[in-house]
Amino acid sequence: MPTVSESFVPSFDKKADIFVRTWLPEGAPHAALLIVHGMAEHGGRYTDFAAFMAENGYAVRVYDQRGHGRSANVGESLGSFGESDGWELALQDLRAQAEAFRAEYPGIPFFIMGHGMGSLLVRCYIIRWPGDQFGAIFSGTGQLSRPLVAIGHALAKRELRRFGPNHRSDRLRSLIFGRYNRKFAPNRTPQDWRSRDKAEVDAYLTDPLCGKTSAVSLYVDLLGGVLYLRRLQHHMHMDPHLRVLFISGQSDPMGGFGRGTKAAFNTFVKAGMKHVKIRLYPGARHDILHEENRAAVFTDILAWAEQRIHNKTAGKKKTNG
Repeated sequence: MPTVSESFVPSFDKKADIFVRTWLPEGAPHAALLIVHGMAEHGGRYTDFAAFMAENGYAVRVYDQRGHGRSANVGESLGSFGESDGWELALQDLRAQAEAFRAEYPGIPFFIMGHGMGSLLVRCYIIRWPGDQFGAIFSGTGQLSRPLVAIGHALAKRELRRFGPNHRSDRLRSLIFGRYNRKFAPNRTPQDWRSRDKAEVDAYLTDPLCGKTSAVSLYVDLLGGVLYLRRLQHHMHMDPHLRVLFISGQSDPMGGFGRGTKAAFNTFVKAGMKHVKIRLYPGARHDILHEENRAAVFTDILAWAEQRIHNKTAGKKKTNG
């Protein structure tokens, strides 16, 4: 059975306390995996997947991003990276978490996985700091249309100027997320787009740390990050030998029902990445780790990671031989 520990650690700038969960296998881990959660959720939602990976020999760490989960202070800070430069703060937190985790388990392959908003942060991270990872997994990611992003970003900045960074904008939330449920009408809940599994949707809806309207500053941060990732030239800075997996539901509206995920995948290919794979699951929606077919998703992610490790080991033996 894996062992689980919980702790608070300082953020990179020492201005926030970051809540961290770590799962360790019974024996020495043969690889490490850092998970970055999505928007309006927290690391506790990854317990089942983290435990599965730990049972298969991985050291796994999930942290609640600043302004999310147990890293958030009560009140207005929930759903905010900060009043200004939040994307950079979140990226620096990610770098600090990655460096600390990798230092604890040196000499073994280091994977990093991001879901939703977390996938966008990880994509920015591997551009800014290439060569620090062995493999990257992007879950529930996509490539939003430029007009939608530009309109949303302009609206978010305007509302930030008018109402302040902690303002909660139903108009902005509706612009970005309101259309996601239309595909699944008639709707049982406002979050039907997340999963076909009704129990998982209900668990999200009843979680007091999930589903809250984020601060307008977070929308400015998020959409600014999306605009950054729309530029192919930024991707040219990535380590071309990084192992990459795109994994998503074919019916995930955030991934453009597969089209946005494929567009992101193609951007990596155009940037010269040599080891990129994509897997889309028919019928599955956004929260691929909380879907009806999650057992198969867990197994597929593990199989992909193990194959990457095997290929690296076999390549070393061939070179040494």
